Amino acid sequence: MGQTGLAIGDDAFEVVEGTTALGARRFLDADALAQLEQFGLRYAALLHRPDAAGLLTLGRELYGWLDGADGQLGRLVNEAPRPLIFEVRGPRTPSPTEWALLRAPFEVLANAQGFLAQDALVQFCPVRRLGQPTRPPALDTFRLGLAFMASAPRGHRALDYEAEESAILRAVGARQVDLLVEESGDPEQLGQRLADVGAMPAVHLSCHGLNAWRPRDQPEATARPVLLMEDAQAVDAAGHARPEGVSRQGAPTDPGGLPRDVRGPAACAAGGAAGAGRIAGDR
Repeated sequence: MGQTGLAIGDDAFEVVEGTTALGARRFLDADALAQLEQFGLRYAALLHRPDAAGLLTLGRELYGWLDGADGQLGRLVNEAPRPLIFEVRGPRTPSPTEWALLRAPFEVLANAQGFLAQDALVQFCPVRRLGQPTRPPALDTFRLGLAFMASAPRGHRALDYEAEESAILRAVGARQVDLLVEESGDPEQLGQRLADVGAMPAVHLSCHGLNAWRPRDQPEATARPVLLMEDAQAVDAAGHARPEGVSRQGAPTDPGGLPRDVRGPAACAAGGAAGAGRIAGDR
């Protein structure tokens, strides 16, 4: 499938539009890695101490770095169709160097006119993808079925899940959606509920998450992304929030019953600057 954005692989990347590369393939060497890590650290600091001018400067520097000597990003912004869905696509299992580019704060990309995301004519929307896209199955003729669950283990910031439920109903109307709400916060119970109803096409989770979690008693373990979910007692036996691998998300085990769309807006539960192992903003 065609792509508009960055194609990452083999510790290198290209700026692409459709099936055409807009310039030479650029390798992510030690200098590039150091620059990308600095972009991420500066963005994390700006999230904790908002500074519009600092974000604009950062966005322009990242734009210039991606633009390169050949003006590749500028050409893409000028020529790509609108809305500009800027897809940053990496391999299914990125290397540490490839992760550094995937984590860059594309949300604040800015040119001489300002933030791309503020330009109503560009309609800029950055997205990240691991692996190649596949064509989804055709939509059925029924109205939308949506399962919703909020999960906040004890000791973590409470979530305003009632406001989220209300926002969903306001957006689509009570008569336009079949809304199933799982109150437990437990992904195992959510999975059972979804299996009982015979699959819902969409699942929305509201929870906390970390992009680089390690068990407290295994500081040398490989960091992995997790959602911090509840169990039946809201905590695990050690008294910590139960981490769920992001690939599970409580979906039923029957492949025919997997949701078409799973959304997990997970707020970062850890403080401090985002460093190695975190997506910019840690969302």
